[in-house]
Amino acid sequence: MKNEYIGEYGEVAVYKELLKQNYEVYRATDKIQPGWDIVVINDEKIIRIQVKTTILENKSTNNSFVVKDGYDILILVILSFNDEELSKQDNFYIMTEAEINQLKGSRENLSTTESKNKQSVVKGEINEHRDKWNKIKEFKNGKNN
Repeated sequence: MKNEYIGEYGEVAVYKELLKQNYEVYRATDKIQPGWDIVVINDEKIIRIQVKTTILENKSTNNSFVVKDGYDILILVILSFNDEELSKQDNFYIMTEAEINQLKGSRENLSTTESKNKQSVVKGEINEHRDKWNKIKEFKNGKNN
């Protein structure tokens, strides 16, 4: 997959997954919409979703990205072409803004992967957010309960 399509792929994968779960979903009309990429309307609440996508086996040792304000939930999509288990499906890690801030601390970037035994793996603290779609359903008034 060409690098310029990775972000678009992640957004479409998240959009598709949200539709499968019967959410009312809209993509940003502007490709460079600040802070969010997808909006979900859940029980008349608007939830702004930022999507970040990376490939596990890229040359970066930690697959970090800058996290900007303007979203409620961040969905990280990690693609793999070498890991037999991860390559079978799209891998979604769903985190609230508060969880992201806790994970990154005072750093500007959020690091998502690490090297173990010369192999790239998703960090444990990120992995615990895998497929936590319930965070969208539970989202209320700018917070998750």
